Amino acid sequence: MEKLSERQLILIGIAYILNTTLLSVPNLVLGLARMDAWFSYAAAVLFFLPVLWMLARISRRFPGRDLFSVMIDSMPAAGRCLAAVFILFYLFVLMRDLRMLIDFVNIILLPLTPLTVTASLLIITVILIARGGMEILGRMTELWLPVLLIVIVLIPVFLFQDFDLRFIRPFFDRGLVPPLQGAFVVAPYIGEIIALPLICPGPVFRFRTGLAALLTGMAALLLLTLYTILTLGTLIPDRVLFPTYEMVRQIRATDFLDRFDLPLVGIYLPTMITKVAYSLFVVCHGLHRMFPGLSARKLINPFGLAAYVGSFWIFDNTTQMLGFNRFWPVVALPVEVLLPVLLFLRLRRTKRGIPGAGGKKTGDERREETLGSSEHR
Repeated sequence: MEKLSERQLILIGIAYILNTTLLSVPNLVLGLARMDAWFSYAAAVLFFLPVLWMLARISRRFPGRDLFSVMIDSMPAAGRCLAAVFILFYLFVLMRDLRMLIDFVNIILLPLTPLTVTASLLIITVILIARGGMEILGRMTELWLPVLLIVIVLIPVFLFQDFDLRFIRPFFDRGLVPPLQGAFVVAPYIGEIIALPLICPGPVFRFRTGLAALLTGMAALLLLTLYTILTLGTLIPDRVLFPTYEMVRQIRATDFLDRFDLPLVGIYLPTMITKVAYSLFVVCHGLHRMFPGLSARKLINPFGLAAYVGSFWIFDNTTQMLGFNRFWPVVALPVEVLLPVLLFLRLRRTKRGIPGAGGKKTGDERREETLGSSEHR
């Protein structure tokens, strides 16, 4: 069985929080919260601490099982329905992230390349990564994401002279409502971290693992948001598609060493491609748990192609996709918050009646073993 280390799982959690959020929501959050956008990210992250704690408690009760197998084994009918909801949710996340990645590459890096060519190359890469399995995903994340985090920390070395502290003051000048509106928009992207217990069993996924991923991802988002505000203010980011990229474009080492955005995008792009592969793996892994006769590896190709088609069928362009962020919390938050709460309450009540819960045998199993040994004698 493929396994992830705790460090790899933390990095995967950070990638789920960080990568898509950098592209999808900064312009909307900065437009709502203005100079208090940093508070929106902090509030959204803190909102999911109880959710991670509940999921960690479930994983602790059923060691050696991921959340898909726990749901299906404990509630055969209802559990399969819940698993189907999670699978459909991450299938939509897969299509959304894939289209966002395609448009980003097409707009920023390859504007003269036909969109279908860019999309085909990206989906082939995503499929090949996902076919490698969970260990390959963990190793690729371990390779690229630490470099991205180091770059985020070092950005002020190049941009410090362009920072203007007047852009972040006064604090909460418009009250708490606009920052909380921004938190409502960004919360579904933070909540995608619930994929961790879906693919990883209890001994590796613990509350401290999710907490480390959540806080590190929040710190990276806060830093990038502050860099963007201090460099561009609050009016410009509201009017561009990718404010974080526009901030990175301001980096210049000297008068002749500019366009540092290209190597930085070259570091970011592999982490984003790998994050899209996570969602593809979650979908196929969930289907394998629902129908054990199906091979997750064989499902990756057809579902990767389905995501490729669906990304163009659902979203016409980047503007429509960014506008969908206003409605997305209404769809995503019930899945990311309500379902984990219901699972926690349900599995807490039925723990004693589920064979193997907590790694212990039930009384009926012990009696059957005793009768069997007596008959053998």
